[in-house]
Amino acid sequence: MVGVSQIEIRESRETLKALMREQVTIQGRERMHCLYLLKSQEARDVGHAAQILCRSRVTLQRWLKKYQLGGIAQLLAPPTGQGRKSKVPAGVATELVAQLETTTGFGSYGEVQDWLAERDVNMTYAGVHHYVYHGLGASLKVPRPRSQAQDPVRVELFKNPCR
Repeated sequence: MVGVSQIEIRESRETLKALMREQVTIQGRERMHCLYLLKSQEARDVGHAAQILCRSRVTLQRWLKKYQLGGIAQLLAPPTGQGRKSKVPAGVATELVAQLETTTGFGSYGEVQDWLAERDVNMTYAGVHHYVYHGLGASLKVPRPRSQAQDPVRVELFKNPCR
């Protein structure tokens, strides 16, 4: 028949059953269950296994392709990220982290934006804020404003009330 996958499952039924029970994620358990169904011949073919697992036949074919290419390790491997790559190159990012960790740091996200622009990385102000604050988990080292009329002696007394 055209489109029927002929796959040889190398592990024994008992091994597959044990591996299926060891899985901590539902995704891994389903994939191991698919192999178990085909190895134990509880399912006649991939389409029947798909009906038992309530999955699309195409999904099971994709799982079996992964198994065929790399074995159980490939089948159970977590999915890789498909998101957009960062605008900030890795070298510039490490340099930025080092600069943020210094005592002077940056006074504003605008300064970070200018610093990145000098290194040919053009980002919006909001993008810089999101990257630095959420992506790097850093905050700018900006002291809170103080009144010029404060008496330094009274401020110290307030800090140390036990004097």
